[in-house]
Amino acid sequence: MLRRVVAVNTLVFLLTGAYGVQAKEWVAFEEGIADGTEPEVTVISSDRSATIIDFKLYGMYREQQEEIGEVFDRLRLTGDYEYAAGCAVGGPELPFLNWGLIIPREAEVSVSFLDASAITMILPGYNVIPGDPEVYNEEVYNTDFFFPEHMFAITAMGSVRGLRIMGMGGMCILFCVKSGDVLYSGCLGNVPECVVCDFGKRVF
Repeated sequence: MLRRVVAVNTLVFLLTGAYGVQAKEWVAFEEGIADGTEPEVTVISSDRSATIIDFKLYGMYREQQEEIGEVFDRLRLTGDYEYAAGCAVGGPELPFLNWGLIIPREAEVSVSFLDASAITMILPGYNVIPGDPEVYNEEVYNTDFFFPEHMFAITAMGSVRGLRIMGMGGMCILFCVKSGDVLYSGCLGNVPECVVCDFGKRVF
């Protein structure tokens, strides 16, 4: 069941947003998390059949920015994961986890959740900036569901010195553009959230 959380810093934005663009603000996903705590991505196990990855997000930065005559929220993770990507043409730009894995050369790879029971919480009152404000998509921003549709995906395939490398990316922070709710689905405390890269059927 979704758990609605209204943080103090969210209330500050709602009360002061009309008076101008605000400075960057740290939004912790649980009490006591230090400002700027970096995400953790850990390989729990790996063999020729699958790799299991555990990820933890502790918070994000929220920074207001004015574009096309409107004040938007720009969301970012920290450290090596300060990436973001648009979810659709003219759609919201959301923080993006990205990492690489060495995989068997002959494998067909699929990505799925091992455990979807991690705590989820909703933060209301956001207006996430589009990936490209110049092509702002009003149709997308009037939809009543969460972006992105698929949280994790294979982003690239390549080889380096005979090793097959797979790029993998995911968005653990979702946004419902019509309601203004940001949804975090991931790990709080010691609850694991794992993604499985299944090497499945062999090509040869």
